Amino acid sequence: MSNSSYRNFILRQYFIDLLNISHTSLVRSMTYNHHIVSRSIQIKNTRRKRLSDDIPSYSPMFTLQSSNCFMINNQVHSTFIWSHSIEFLASIELIYHIDSIETKTLSIPLYIKFKHSQTLIEFFTIDTYLQFDLNRDFYFINIYQYILQINNQSLIIETIINNETCQTSHTYMIISSTNIRIKLNQTLKLNSIFSFDLQQLKQTQTNSLLSMCKMKTIQIKFEDLGLAYLIIRPKEYKFTYCDGSCSYLTLQQQSQTSMHALFQSIIKRKKPNIPQPTCVPSQFADDNFLLRQMDGSIEIYPIKDVIVKQCTCL
Repeated sequence: MSNSSYRNFILRQYFIDLLNISHTSLVRSMTYNHHIVSRSIQIKNTRRKRLSDDIPSYSPMFTLQSSNCFMINNQVHSTFIWSHSIEFLASIELIYHIDSIETKTLSIPLYIKFKHSQTLIEFFTIDTYLQFDLNRDFYFINIYQYILQINNQSLIIETIINNETCQTSHTYMIISSTNIRIKLNQTLKLNSIFSFDLQQLKQTQTNSLLSMCKMKTIQIKFEDLGLAYLIIRPKEYKFTYCDGSCSYLTLQQQSQTSMHALFQSIIKRKKPNIPQPTCVPSQFADDNFLLRQMDGSIEIYPIKDVIVKQCTCL
């Protein structure tokens, strides 16, 4: 095994072990390296940030490989058979991993034909460019808008690039959906926070309210974490985690925490030697990550318990 393959293998296993075994460690690492906006600033800028909060988080659903590859006049022709509904899809990316190019250019020409799979009638063709992703070492283009424009579940998509061979160019199609679960959770989170704020601001000090245990979100880029070569998609991720104080729990929060934590919080005020309850995740959801394998291929890997859905004090 070469040094490069061994390094990729170690990185891949480290990432999988990290997510599957130590979700808490990953949270600590991310929150340590990223600035967390305080709750008071969030309230002040809620209206201004609402548009940016609507940026979707993509989750890879499945991949397609070309059904055949052949050479004509020094051109590589790759063919994909498309038979899927575009409902709930958000991204359809063509990926080219090219082995022969030592020094990658920023873009290379690409010619695409869209045909009906049964009649072979050509819908349209496009001349465009593949863009190079430096961190992930491949070329890509998103063709979602083209397929959306055709809106047909029976397609042949033929791609053509120059000066390569079927042995040096490896073509994939990555199909992703909008991570609706994240967006719904964020909406529910904001609604519950504002509802709680209106009820409690008259009874408690603002600073204690803003520091209460709750679910928070940060936008991360895997290239900033040094994981871009391993994690192909998504490129950015809305990472949810739990943070805040469990010092002043109330009976109104009993549905989200344990009675033990409630009593522990009350006793802590009188007995300083009693430890404080800790803000931790109580419900999780799974998600998919597209990972690079040891042989250079890509594969969707289901990661368990990576999305926090609810927080509690324990």
